[in-house]
Amino acid sequence: MNINCLMKRYFLFLLFLFVQNVNAQSVLRLQHISVEEGLSQSSVYYIFQDSHGFMWFATGDGLNRYDGKEFIPYKSKFNDTASAHLKDRNINSSILEDKNGKLWMLSDAGICFMDYRHGKSGVVKHSNGEQVCAAPAAINNDSLWATQSRFGIYAVDINSTQYKFYPFIDKWQTNVDTVCMISNGILTAEGVWVADKAGLLFFDKSKHSYERVMLNDQLNAVYLLHSGQLLLTTVDGIYVYDSGKKKSEYISIKNEISNIPLQWKSFVEDTGRHTIYLGAFNSSMICKMNLDTRKYEFINFQKSNINCLYIDRSQNLWIGTEGNGVYKLDIKRPKFFSYTPNLSNSLDEAESFMVKSIYRDDSGKTWMGTYDKGLIVCDLTTHIQRNILLPFPVNDQLISTILQDSSGNIVTTIGNKVLWLHAVSGKILQQVSLPRIISFSPQDPIIYSLTEWKKGHYLAGTNLGLYAVKNEKGIASVCQATVFKNIEKLVRWVYCLHQEKNGSVYVGQRSGFLKISMTNDTVCVLQDQGFEGVAIRHFYRSNSSPILWIATEKGLLAYNEETKHYKVFDEREGLANSFVYAILAQNDSTLWLSTNHGLSNVKVHYDHDTDIRAQFVNYSSKDGLQSNEFNSGSYFQSADGTLFFGGITGVNWFNPNQVKPNPNKAIPAIADISINDHLFATDTAIYVHSLELPFDRNTISFSLRALEYTQPEQNQFAYKLEGLDKDWVYTANDKVRYANLQPGAYTFLLKASNNEGIWNETPLEMKIIVLPPYWQTWWFRLLMVAVCVLLVFLSARIYIKQRVKAKTRELEKQQALYIERLRISKDVHDDIGSGLSKISLMADMAQKKAVGDADVSSDMQHISTVSRELVDNMRDLIWVLNPENTTLEQLVARLREYCADYLENMPLNVTLDFPDAVPAMRISREAQRNIFLTTKEAINNCIKHAAASAIKISLSFDTDKICIIIADNGKGFEMTKIKGSGNGLRNMKQRIEMIGGRFVITSVANSTTVSITIPLGQLSV
Repeated sequence: MNINCLMKRYFLFLLFLFVQNVNAQSVLRLQHISVEEGLSQSSVYYIFQDSHGFMWFATGDGLNRYDGKEFIPYKSKFNDTASAHLKDRNINSSILEDKNGKLWMLSDAGICFMDYRHGKSGVVKHSNGEQVCAAPAAINNDSLWATQSRFGIYAVDINSTQYKFYPFIDKWQTNVDTVCMISNGILTAEGVWVADKAGLLFFDKSKHSYERVMLNDQLNAVYLLHSGQLLLTTVDGIYVYDSGKKKSEYISIKNEISNIPLQWKSFVEDTGRHTIYLGAFNSSMICKMNLDTRKYEFINFQKSNINCLYIDRSQNLWIGTEGNGVYKLDIKRPKFFSYTPNLSNSLDEAESFMVKSIYRDDSGKTWMGTYDKGLIVCDLTTHIQRNILLPFPVNDQLISTILQDSSGNIVTTIGNKVLWLHAVSGKILQQVSLPRIISFSPQDPIIYSLTEWKKGHYLAGTNLGLYAVKNEKGIASVCQATVFKNIEKLVRWVYCLHQEKNGSVYVGQRSGFLKISMTNDTVCVLQDQGFEGVAIRHFYRSNSSPILWIATEKGLLAYNEETKHYKVFDEREGLANSFVYAILAQNDSTLWLSTNHGLSNVKVHYDHDTDIRAQFVNYSSKDGLQSNEFNSGSYFQSADGTLFFGGITGVNWFNPNQVKPNPNKAIPAIADISINDHLFATDTAIYVHSLELPFDRNTISFSLRALEYTQPEQNQFAYKLEGLDKDWVYTANDKVRYANLQPGAYTFLLKASNNEGIWNETPLEMKIIVLPPYWQTWWFRLLMVAVCVLLVFLSARIYIKQRVKAKTRELEKQQALYIERLRISKDVHDDIGSGLSKISLMADMAQKKAVGDADVSSDMQHISTVSRELVDNMRDLIWVLNPENTTLEQLVARLREYCADYLENMPLNVTLDFPDAVPAMRISREAQRNIFLTTKEAINNCIKHAAASAIKISLSFDTDKICIIIADNGKGFEMTKIKGSGNGLRNMKQRIEMIGGRFVITSVANSTTVSITIPLGQLSV
């Protein structure tokens, strides 16, 4: 549907309500919907609003669903047996909705149903070429009641689609030659009422019997009123029938202007106002009647016959026509009343009725000063008006001011003239013309504003500046603008004058404003000024703060007269239009502004006079205003609080306390859903409450709808995708798209507001789950964890096997080495040791034989000594090589044994200090060897070189280290003499340091000490 075309029609199609016997007009809030907007056919037979809030239109070319923006048509197709389509296009009856959401109707095919949620439709009772009742009666207790001319009444089970048949016995229905076609039927608690061309027929459901209760061959339809009475439409009138009393009342409804009889048929009831609307199928006329007073009026705005009427839940009257589509008329109580007089019965003439000034007198008459139409006095209740006769032509004349002065006279200004009129008769009492000021302009001044600053003394604002006018003792005179020489800025174009209670006068000029206090007719005092270059149109001084509100052509100004600070409000803050003509105060915190784009209601918040905030609600011609454009000086506030604003086509007036926002909340709906930019659901989108999407189809789009039809283009939306959006998104855009949603669970929430910002806080909810790719699913992750665990297990197992094998090989090598070392030690002990022992023994024997031979004896003795030393050394080497000697305790025991054996026969005083308890720990082979050999060499050095008489060997454990000290009382040596030649000592030191220990030797006279200290941690394997 072309939405721009729809909006254009909505805004421009402001037609007029013809009220019988009244010479005035009121603006209709009307919208036209036709085939250009997407309606499948311009003949509309029935209109219905379903439980979801969608509108349905039955046409000769199928069924149409409407959401305020777009249509979805449902109609049969050639050779299409799919159950999703209707079996016939001509839908010519009422539409009923059952509890399951199925729609029931009548077509040329017969009694039909459509279940668009599940894509099914069908025909329950085929017509077989016979005409079936044009309107199924009702659905009650799972039964659909319908009638068929000449045959009877059907009760269809909506669940099984089986039906019961109750044949007619009435002679007007059973006689083939005289059968009367059925118009429609309704259902009450007692039974079914059928309107046909013979009158009214009743079927008793409990008795299954028929009764002809009324004979009337002009009866068109029967309807059920809210009161329980029946309403029968007929020619030029209606019957109200009381079925209990079996009495009827006839109400004549005739068009006095036309002689054509009106065939009233369609009907709808506004139960809240006890009002009914009737449509004539042979005319474009609609009748609006109050059921309590029986008073009625005609509505006529187009030329096509009326087929049907329907009132939706928002008090909109929908009108189906024959060949002209659908009209929607807002029948809610109007916020604004309009007066747009049609002086020449011409629409063009009515549009040019420009009101430049307004005043309502004490009698309730409204005085309107116009441009080019003169001065008009009108009773807005009766719409009776009269023109005030003026003694000069009013063509191209501007009546800019109307007020009542302190004498009770009406004072008005026309061009350069000021007139005093009698408040009742309108007779001119005095007049005066403002003179030209040749130095400024060769033309006459034009008066734009007038105020009485004290009794009989006036100020007139003109295009040439400020004039002083007085009317004393019936004589009017003028003081020219040049009189105010003390304030040169007063000789400027003046748009408005506004006087406060303290006497101060605000002067709104074409360039800025002045605040003056009048001393006399020729002298005034300037109190304030400002906003040079800004055209000022009107003022309002706050009663509770120092704020002066100024209407300008560049916005609304809030000016603090004490601090001289100001704040500007324009379209960016929500103002309807920045060209503001007038300000009228409902109260100090609620202002009404007339602008170039309608009226603005301003809610003002004063924050200690330092910060001013304003909230705007705007109204336009769609809300019943005479036009979007208003005029300067055309405003008035009556004593009862009624506000008047004049514009280019008439006047609006209203009580601001009765201007209430549209209370009907919009129903949020989703018109269609697209996934990856491909359409997923259209008409069934309202039934989609959850979506489960694969990871590669994770872009989703929605078309949003707010199902409230007063002004659907002004409805708003608020949406949020929980799981992604942190806050609500407020927008007028009806499209929303989320691209590349990450896997997870989301909830889409949608709220809607009506045309005046009343929100339905109950959101529509839709669950959305975006499935992760298989590699992000829990089962895949669990599988991967299991695979990883298995791989780790296998890897660990392989690694452990390899380590075990390597360790086994290492142990095997160590075992082989151990065996080899053990074998070597045994061989050395057995072979070399025994050989050396044999040499030593043979040397001893040879020494005994060589007694007396000193040289031989000495050599043998030397051989014997050396061999013994070799045997001892070999024994020590074998101990070191023995792989079984691996503990610290074995080392300490070996040192103790060595010291005891070696020093046993020495002519020395030997002291051995070894601990009884030795830490249980294994030590490395290198540490064992280095400690033993270093200690042994240190003891040998004492024996060989010290010439000592005493030696002390001590071994101790100090916390985490082992300490070995060898001390003697020998001759000692100088430490400096051994540097560079003490290889033995250096080797001893290197051995200890290689295993992480510390080797220290000190020597003084008669004393030498060797100290070996090694941390136990360095010894462990």
